[in-house]
Amino acid sequence: RGLGDVYKRQVLVSILYVNFGAALNLTTVKDIMRRPIGPSICFFCQFVFMPLVAYGLGIGLFPEAHELALGLFFTGISPGGGASNMWTLLLGGNIHLSIAMTTISTLAAFAMMPLWIFTLGRTIFDRANLGVPYARITSMAMGLLIPLAIGLLIQKFMPKTTKVLVRIMKPLSLILILFIVVFAIITNLYIFQLFSWKVSCLLYTSPSPRDRQK
Repeated sequence: RGLGDVYKRQVLVSILYVNFGAALNLTTVKDIMRRPIGPSICFFCQFVFMPLVAYGLGIGLFPEAHELALGLFFTGISPGGGASNMWTLLLGGNIHLSIAMTTISTLAAFAMMPLWIFTLGRTIFDRANLGVPYARITSMAMGLLIPLAIGLLIQKFMPKTTKVLVRIMKPLSLILILFIVVFAIITNLYIFQLFSWKVSCLLYTSPSPRDRQK
């Protein structure tokens, strides 16, 4: 169920990426890649700073619950999503830099995720098969690159359509963000229903694994 929800959100983000492609200025993107200060900072934060922080938090917060520490570590080594580009657009940021950084982090994840999983990841949980979600990363990359390519083709061959797509890009971004948030809450409403006062008290009063051993 959760995986299906992720793919539905990815489809919605991919639709907006057609608009992003129609609005991209390739000259600006080339200038960014010639002086990749922003993408370099993104790479360092995404695949050096975040994994180390996630690892430290996992070890510090969940010393006995290795599965939770591993889950937090996986979150820290995962690439960024396309929603960041929507927020960049709505808040008036540099959309060209944002899309370049998202593309780089998604493609770099093919190498960086296995690197971290089979180094620090093994110190948390070295008994199971630590699989890298290559299919998931590939679908994310295709959901980014193919819509961008379609948008660039529209920009080149359909200038009138391009003007319409650029004009509705901000309103569409806002609608998609609201839809994704509402859709995520509705589809995962059962999780909130689990957290009754009884469950909260149980979690609060349950002894730790160390106490049980005593």
